[in-house]
Amino acid sequence: MEKQLRELREEAALIKASNEKNAIELRKNIDSARTTLVKDYGRKVLANTQMTIIRAALQMYYADTEGRAPSALEELVPDYLKDIPSLEIPGYAKTRKSVVIKKMKADDISSFVHDTGGWLYVTDASSKLYGKVFIDARAKYKGQPFFKY
Repeated sequence: MEKQLRELREEAALIKASNEKNAIELRKNIDSARTTLVKDYGRKVLANTQMTIIRAALQMYYADTEGRAPSALEELVPDYLKDIPSLEIPGYAKTRKSVVIKKMKADDISSFVHDTGGWLYVTDASSKLYGKVFIDARAKYKGQPFFKY
């Protein structure tokens, strides 16, 4: 009887140690996932902020040139921007690439979204989106795809 009792205690100790090890591993995984979520959200917020900064620079350029938008975002450097900000949206490669949209058939940016994670810039003067910049990403930020901001 004592032998069985000792064996049961040993088995219980092994189970407890195994559960503690699993709990520690689970805590590590949760912490890692939490860190990733925070970093990803921060990158999305930063991307949206960078777009706001470019839009402000475009408005200043537009005002200074009596209603003319630049033919490319690079024209904003160095007078309005130090450089074109790079985007590092979760799920996309880091990039500064911008695509200029010279002709739009309709004022719908979605047909130009190729999900590159870069910039889209409209220079079609006949479009309501003339002089506007968008993020070329279908990834969601605050419930909407980036390109809809």
